[in-house]
Amino acid sequence: MQSFVPRSNRIAKGLFLYNCRIKHLLNLNYTPMVKKSHLILLTPLSILSLAAPIYGVANPRNLVAITSLSPFQQVVSGKVIDETGKPISGVTVSEKGKAAATTTNQDGIFSLNVSSKSAILTFNSIGFTAKEVPVSQAAQITLTKSEDVLDEVVVVGYGKQKKSDLT
Repeated sequence: MQSFVPRSNRIAKGLFLYNCRIKHLLNLNYTPMVKKSHLILLTPLSILSLAAPIYGVANPRNLVAITSLSPFQQVVSGKVIDETGKPISGVTVSEKGKAAATTTNQDGIFSLNVSSKSAILTFNSIGFTAKEVPVSQAAQITLTKSEDVLDEVVVVGYGKQKKSDLT
């Protein structure tokens, strides 16, 4: 199989990839056969730099059924701004129900791997109302200032103060 892939790339003027672990991942008990009139799809696995990831393997018996080997992953990126259009840094962006999260940079830009096309993103930041948005609408998010923000905060570093002196 390792010699087949480079020859197929030259003959078909295309790109075929093969991962020797695929047989073990699927627990298959067959030996793939290559005929002159057909080329069997060899699936790209463990490759992270693909623009559009493809996961699966063609069934050599009917060349139609696809078996999923790995969960869907897509990188979603966007920008978070306030009502005036200024970028907000430090906003926590997470996929609802998942552990993965990220924060926006100083320009309000974020990038996050999501597990499905229908994922919901949650945006949280102190002083702003939390927002949930579908991945399809995450290009630019506008957060509104929260009305229940604390009006005053008193911080005393070192020393002693009486409560009556603070008010």
